Amino acid sequence: MDGKKYKPSSRVISVADIIILDKDGTVLDSMDATLEGFVETMQPYASKEYVIEIVKKLTGAPPDEQYAAMLKRPRNDPLVLERVEALWKILKKTKPKPFPDALEVIPKLAADGHTLVLSTGYRSDIAEAQLKMVELRRYFDLILGHDPPIIKGMPHMEAVMKKYGLSKEGVKRVVIVGDGPGDMIMGQGYTTRLYGIDRMGNSRELVKAGAVEVFPDLREFYRYFSK
Repeated sequence: MDGKKYKPSSRVISVADIIILDKDGTVLDSMDATLEGFVETMQPYASKEYVIEIVKKLTGAPPDEQYAAMLKRPRNDPLVLERVEALWKILKKTKPKPFPDALEVIPKLAADGHTLVLSTGYRSDIAEAQLKMVELRRYFDLILGHDPPIIKGMPHMEAVMKKYGLSKEGVKRVVIVGDGPGDMIMGQGYTTRLYGIDRMGNSRELVKAGAVEVFPDLREFYRYFSK
């Protein structure tokens, strides 16, 4: 079962001991489920083709920003917020698909003594439920989601610093791993190390956003990181 707390070994393979992993597109293959949720909740308001176009264009953005773009309304508009809540209800019941390399590598990183943090644009309670469904929750010490005022981006780094008592110098201990430029934003302005996972052919965008290395999957990241 996934409820048992994971106990790592004392071996540490790198000077870094806090690894922030993006959820959607890095750990979980959630694009299809997310697209279906957006399409279903926008049925009365926009075509399927239009919804898919906007969601792909704004991949990684918070749902309220995506709905605001689709509905051409402010992010705090009642209809936007209503659609967001409808999406959460759908996604909370949808079992996600973990990437095979994530299922293999995440337990290894935890066993090697690293503290794992999950970052997502989803609400944190939904991310927690999804991780439990795929039996990965026990490996993560902290889940950071879209829970205003804490939202994905630099506020997630600030939350990590607060949780673990890190100074700006101390964030050298932090590594960020994600599949989109938005994931790299978390570490901008800090001395963190940023690594990209290119599952969509976007390595150039990841490097431009600050990634020092880009890998095709988490297995290759682990091979490089554990040298």
